[in-house]
Amino acid sequence: MNPKDKRPSRLFLFAALCAVGLVSGAAGKRFVPACGLAHPVSDAASGPQATVAEPIAPAVAAPVSSAAPRSGDTADSLLALPARELYGRLALWLLDADEPGLADFRQRYLQQGGQDGEILRLLYVNWTRLNPQGSIDSAVSDEERFNRWQAWASHDPEAALTAAAAVGGNMPVAVCSAIGEFHPAWLLAHYDRIPEQSREAALYQLCHRSPSYPVTVRTMQLAAKWQDPNLLNALFPPFIRSDPFQAWLWKQAQSPNSNEYNYDALESFMWNVNASQTGDLERISATLPSGELKREIDAKAMELQARVDPEGTLAKARTTEVPRIKAQLLAIAGKSFVYSDPGKALQVADELFAACPGVYDPPKIELPGRSGDPSQGDNMVGVHNFLAGVISRDPVALMQTFLAHDPNLQAEKTLAALSGAWVHQAPESYANWLNTQTDPRIREPGARVLVDRLAEQEQYPEALDWAVSLGDSTNNPMNSVFRKWRSLDPDAALNWLESAKLPDERKTQLRKGGKP
Repeated sequence: MNPKDKRPSRLFLFAALCAVGLVSGAAGKRFVPACGLAHPVSDAASGPQATVAEPIAPAVAAPVSSAAPRSGDTADSLLALPARELYGRLALWLLDADEPGLADFRQRYLQQGGQDGEILRLLYVNWTRLNPQGSIDSAVSDEERFNRWQAWASHDPEAALTAAAAVGGNMPVAVCSAIGEFHPAWLLAHYDRIPEQSREAALYQLCHRSPSYPVTVRTMQLAAKWQDPNLLNALFPPFIRSDPFQAWLWKQAQSPNSNEYNYDALESFMWNVNASQTGDLERISATLPSGELKREIDAKAMELQARVDPEGTLAKARTTEVPRIKAQLLAIAGKSFVYSDPGKALQVADELFAACPGVYDPPKIELPGRSGDPSQGDNMVGVHNFLAGVISRDPVALMQTFLAHDPNLQAEKTLAALSGAWVHQAPESYANWLNTQTDPRIREPGARVLVDRLAEQEQYPEALDWAVSLGDSTNNPMNSVFRKWRSLDPDAALNWLESAKLPDERKTQLRKGGKP
């Protein structure tokens, strides 16, 4: 398993353990701020509110129920466990662990090379429940101190934020980032207490990492009272994840110009909707007029549907009558087969080129009341990713398929795009294929693409050999490639020039850096 895959399951386990008291070190234990907060001196104090920092008292432990689960592990047995088993077993052991036991386990875990941040956070959460001040004072680095403040805030945002405000420095940022991740509702209710310099950290966590925070229209209305656009923007992605259709309608209502809002919101929707929400995208599409935005929403809905029903998505794409839109939808459906069934993916590419060989040629759209050149319209969403995937499996077959549907080579942009994708992935393979081509309409633009790619890889002799094969054709990149090589390795470049099959006059021009 990818180490990054551990986080979601552990995060929900962490939340569940909090709910039953297993991360507290003892069932029912809770931090009691007896005299341990920075207290306001007086509402009448002039200027910024004064505070007095007092020692943070250890937690008062409540009795442990005899029915609570018990761990049979010791620190020794825990440290001998495979990494995949440690988190859950450690959480149960922490039910009875005291502060010296926590400190000892942490030290031994680090000494044997333990580096799992989630394991350390679990320790710090329990430690800050038992004794926040003791945990923070025992930190041996600024990073560890920062993490312990975050751990404290993850279970007691009120006390941690108040204490961090008294300490200052970077600690309010640590606390506020944890509040954004674990206590979004508290953040929303007390947003005015979040220092301005710490709000960015809190909002980032709220937007990207707060697990399954359900945002509704009511949530957005409550957030609007703080009159901070950054807060609303941070809530918008989790709102999309909760209810895409209502999020779309809410965003529309905030903008006097629906077209502007729609395009601003589109990227967030593309990142945050999931395959179970295709119905919401279809509802959104039904509210939109024909045009680019509607096509992009429909394409996203089909992309999500293709993940769970690729065959059904392909069948739907085949019924589309408009050639360009059919090509776009075929690409979205075909992407599902690139690695699971390359032969079928190539078949879909054949259908795509049959429908629209000039798929890379943007449509020209005449706009009423506007003079001059018509708009070039939008590029086809997903087409290039699909075709690049097919190229990675069988580039020769794909190129032959395309050329069969464009025998007169009118779709120059498609040929250039396919050549570019191929040469980027496998320049040697592309060069071998290009050597078999005799039509200058294929060979010359292909050679220019190859020269550029070889030069990017600093394969200057090979790049210049291909440039020589272009002769005096327009846009021959020989001059720029030779100058670049000469600036990096003058001797090697001049040695190549001496043996190059070029007229003496052309060699003299290159030595002088001039054009023919």
